Amino acid sequence: MKYLSKIETWITKSTLSDDGWSEIKPFLLLKLTTDNGIEGWGEAFTLPFREKGVSEIIHSLVDAVASIENLTPKTFNVKAKEIADKHRGIDFSAATSAIEMSLWDIFSKEEKKPLSYLLSAQPKAKVSIYANTWSEKCPDNIALGQRAVSLMSDGYQGIKIYPLQNRSMLQAKECVAHIRNLIGSETPLMLDLASPDDESLALILAPLIKEYEPYWYEEPVDGQKIRSLASIRIQTGLKIVTGEKQFGTPHFKEVLAASAAVLEKGKRNVEILKQGLNKPMRVEEQIVIIYCGVQGLLNSVQVSKIKECEENIISIMRQEFSTSLTELRNGKLTDQVKKDIEKALEKALKNYN
Repeated sequence: MKYLSKIETWITKSTLSDDGWSEIKPFLLLKLTTDNGIEGWGEAFTLPFREKGVSEIIHSLVDAVASIENLTPKTFNVKAKEIADKHRGIDFSAATSAIEMSLWDIFSKEEKKPLSYLLSAQPKAKVSIYANTWSEKCPDNIALGQRAVSLMSDGYQGIKIYPLQNRSMLQAKECVAHIRNLIGSETPLMLDLASPDDESLALILAPLIKEYEPYWYEEPVDGQKIRSLASIRIQTGLKIVTGEKQFGTPHFKEVLAASAAVLEKGKRNVEILKQGLNKPMRVEEQIVIIYCGVQGLLNSVQVSKIKECEENIISIMRQEFSTSLTELRNGKLTDQVKKDIEKALEKALKNYN
């Protein structure tokens, strides 16, 4: 390649999948053509109503670099950073990533090698692919299970589900258990929480589903809340996946650097989650204790006294707030339930001040 000679973009229309399972979002596709006729394809991540805006950014960026001789993905990246002037934003990053994909595609075709051989010294011959089961229809466990089994029979090596989609905490646990039972213990099962507004949900759900060995725990909180992501990773011990709201290496470096944050709180919550061998807690009682830990309400209690304090809290809940325990058993963590837990905690803490 000497120069880029042509740029074309297409925005597909939103449509329902052939089987009616989910709505397919619009896609923004890009094709760059070089002066010697090699075509490179790319695709831009877009948010709703921004497709045309990202397309305009792509065209403007390509116009800005079209005169650069022998443009490579790396030289384009340097030029894009200069143009951004440290103000990238997600739409600008989506546009640059689409162009980089196209340039890598061109580079691969020029070298007559698969892209994996250009990006890695030890490329894998095959890469496992998982299936995403998202559906706007909020399927029940039976329908979701049938979908998972069908996708596995199609050759997918893993399944991703959304356990909190239109489900309570206990229903989410039942959903994970059901899918794990259907696909077996060896198949990777990915859980996507879709960035819930209530950060405590991820921490409350984690110990309930840990026995089903999720392959990863995706977007347990808004990806821009890096300290919260680090805290959840440490406290749950699960592999955290994020990235939808990260763009540019500085953000990813910050995510990686924060992985050792909030260690002391993690130690306390590890102690909180321990259960006696012959004293298993009911699920609703586990939620009470986890809620206290997530909210930092046990921070004043010495780690060595956590179990004793736990037992006092549960005893008070059984005696004075049994209605709230019933609510939790039915999957309802209401404001009133939270108030009752905090009242029980306040009484219990009098013995530790």
